[in-house]
Amino acid sequence: PNPGFYGRAALASCLAQGYMMWASQMDVPIDDLVVAIHADYDTRGMCAVDGVGAAYGEVRVEVALTSSAPEQDIRKVLDHAETHSPYFTIFRSGLPIRRSTVRIEPGA
Repeated sequence: PNPGFYGRAALASCLAQGYMMWASQMDVPIDDLVVAIHADYDTRGMCAVDGVGAAYGEVRVEVALTSSAPEQDIRKVLDHAETHSPYFTIFRSGLPIRRSTVRIEPGA
C-alpha cells in the first residue's frame, strides 16, 4: 500500500471511532458500522507528468450502518462527530503546513 492508502485508512478509522463514540454519548444505537473513503486522484500528478496536479480532486466518505434510531438522530451523530474529528478537519480545511529542516553533517 502507498501512503495515500494509509492516509485514507486513517481518516476512515478516525471517523468510525468518532461516530461510535458520539452515538454512545448521544444515546443513538448503532449495531454495525462500516466507513469507506473514496478519493479521485491521478497518479501522474505525483510524478509531475502532463501538468496534472498532485491533490485529490474529491474525497467521499461512505457510511454504512445498522441502527434502529430515526434518520435525523443518526445524521446529528454523524454531523457532530465530523465537526469534532481532527483528521476530518485536516482533510477539509486546507491547513497550512510548515516544514523545518535539520541538516546533519556527515561524520558528526
